[in-house]
Amino acid sequence: MAKKRAAVQRRAPAPRARARAPAAPARRRPARRKSNVALKNGVAALVGGASGALAGGLLVKAGVKPTTAAVGVTVAGAVGTMTLTGTSRAVSAGVASAGAGQLALGWLATVRNAQPVQVLPPQLPNAAEIERLDAIDVDDMFRQARNEFQYDDEDDHDFASVEAAA
Repeated sequence: MAKKRAAVQRRAPAPRARARAPAAPARRRPARRKSNVALKNGVAALVGGASGALAGGLLVKAGVKPTTAAVGVTVAGAVGTMTLTGTSRAVSAGVASAGAGQLALGWLATVRNAQPVQVLPPQLPNAAEIERLDAIDVDDMFRQARNEFQYDDEDDHDFASVEAAA
């Protein structure tokens, strides 16, 4: 047994990681002028929208149908947005927006010029019909309906007509 005990020895604990010294404060770098990409893209989209609207107007003035011109401008802007990068993508997005706006305005113009559906006022019954309706007693109508159908216990609880039973 002594041999077994000698063979089983305790392992030395793993060395602990030493605590690091605090990092030295980072050196301050001189302030750089940041280029505001969002502002640049926003201005580019505005320029693209204005140029798309101008192109659509010129196409209409040249004799192209307004809807066709709007679809062309929208498709051109969409293709540019999908294929280009950077600022030119923003310009293309503006062109596509201008074309979509022209399509919406054209649709609104056709809806506004469409003939509205005439809503006729409800027709009121004339005096003879009113007298005939006043003469009808609702209680009598329900009594008649109840008498037409009666509950027949012999026919497995089916409703049977009074005329069929007679």
